[in-house]
Amino acid sequence: KRKRTPSRGESVEEDSHLSFSRSLDRRTSKNMTSMDLLHEFHSLDNLNIPGFSIVNRDAKDRTLTISLDHKGNSIELKIVFPTMYPNGAHPNFTIISTTLVPTERSQYIQNLNNLSKSAVQQSCPCIEQIISHTIEFLELQQVSASSAASSTNTEIPCPRIAGATFTADG
Repeated sequence: KRKRTPSRGESVEEDSHLSFSRSLDRRTSKNMTSMDLLHEFHSLDNLNIPGFSIVNRDAKDRTLTISLDHKGNSIELKIVFPTMYPNGAHPNFTIISTTLVPTERSQYIQNLNNLSKSAVQQSCPCIEQIISHTIEFLELQQVSASSAASSTNTEIPCPRIAGATFTADG
């Protein structure tokens, strides 16, 4: 406890914990999470990722739209952050446009939901993790597409260039 002297000269005791609580009460939890979100939005300005761009960010509406282009695959993703994000409420994801096929889209959204739920269970922000996962996902799609193409090419026999002929008796 500490003593405070009001202007009239009276001595009034005040619990220091109580005064700290009052100062916290002046700031609502919504403002604290809005500030966290705003900070997280601005941290994206420092990312130097080829093919990454911020299409739109609106701290008031709590939305972020990003675009990623990676080796022929692209995705534009809108992320909506609930009021309690990242304290137990995970963002919602909407694909605006993409080169992914429908099965890849649903797998991608499911991965983002799992990733964001895991992060917010620990009250951790997840925007940078979402971006990293998106890049990895687009890379995997490129690798699987090219390996499918190369496996198809290996089944096609090469033409005979030398003109040699083979006979049954050797």
